[in-house]
Amino acid sequence: MNQPIQKKRGRRVVQSNQLTEASYSLTRDQKRILYLCMSKMPNVPEGEPITHDGKFTIAVADYAEAYDLPSSAASQDIRTALNRFRGKEVTIYRPEFDEGDDKGYDAYPWLVKRSVRPNIGLYEIHINQELMPLMAGLRRNFTTYDMIEVNGITNPLVMRLYESLCQFRGNRSEGSVTLSVEWIRARYMLPASYNRMPDFRKRFLDVAVQEINQKSQLRIEVKEKKTGRSITHLEFKFVDIERKKMERVKRIGEDKPPAEGGQTDLDQAPGEGGQIDIEAPGKGGQPCANP
Repeated sequence: MNQPIQKKRGRRVVQSNQLTEASYSLTRDQKRILYLCMSKMPNVPEGEPITHDGKFTIAVADYAEAYDLPSSAASQDIRTALNRFRGKEVTIYRPEFDEGDDKGYDAYPWLVKRSVRPNIGLYEIHINQELMPLMAGLRRNFTTYDMIEVNGITNPLVMRLYESLCQFRGNRSEGSVTLSVEWIRARYMLPASYNRMPDFRKRFLDVAVQEINQKSQLRIEVKEKKTGRSITHLEFKFVDIERKKMERVKRIGEDKPPAEGGQTDLDQAPGEGGQIDIEAPGKGGQPCANP
């Protein structure tokens, strides 16, 4: 499992949309550890059972190379992140079990074991095996992105938004998605101090738009939408500049006019955008199944 990380495209992360839409709070370095693990997930042939035990070895050298860090800083980041996994859970919502406003959900600890081996520069984690179906063998209803796309993003809340955008990107180079403000607050477990819209805008939204535009291959614009006098939804429009470049090169090579859409590997039809209009329960950092 200890495969070298190469600083090039092709280190794909695939996760279930249920995980993209889950409620949890992790640090930047905890997210980075999960990215490394998910990028190493072996392919599962269609129809075969998922047998991965969730065990991953993280080499300091791999982490340092992946995130452009000196070995000493990489080792400290990994150790601190692993220590902070203690007590961390992820809440997967199960709408088929909802009863009115009472939400059905499953809550899982992220890790069942973490091992530190500083004398040989290795760390080992066991991701909860119950989470493996959300990370392996996915054929539909999944979110995918290359690890290099998120390497430059340093804010874990911005990482969450980037994943949400990728959920609705599919195979396209542009698209849109509308997210409920309350859904974002609950699923990303934003601090209670972000509950006021001016604080939400200043501390999360403006920061996220700036960081994604400056440090990733997406270019996004956001439009606030009101219900009555309150801002309740955010419409994100995005363009993947790397995919746009590849499309132009392909058109030049084929000497063909631009294509009019195309099939994505999500259920959503191309060009229609998407909407997560869930009025998520709870305030601030509460995943709250019982509003």
